[in-house]
Amino acid sequence: WHYQLVHHDIWDYDIAAHPILADVVVDGQHRQVVAQLTKQAFAYVFDRVTGEPIWPIVEREVPRSEVPGEWTSP
Repeated sequence: WHYQLVHHDIWDYDIAAHPILADVVVDGQHRQVVAQLTKQAFAYVFDRVTGEPIWPIVEREVPRSEVPGEWTSP
């Protein structure tokens, strides 16, 4: 499985740290997870086997650039 954490990386927000494998308790259940920290101080946590996010990941649209010829957001 895979998950694209950074879309259209024009601000150098690539992943700078190795993923962390951990065993955690979520809602009373033991889970094997992989956690990925980002330069923006986000922590993405996924089920190690299925790749499903442990907690919801909300993506929001951002304003488009008004600079002619510049593409910053879909």
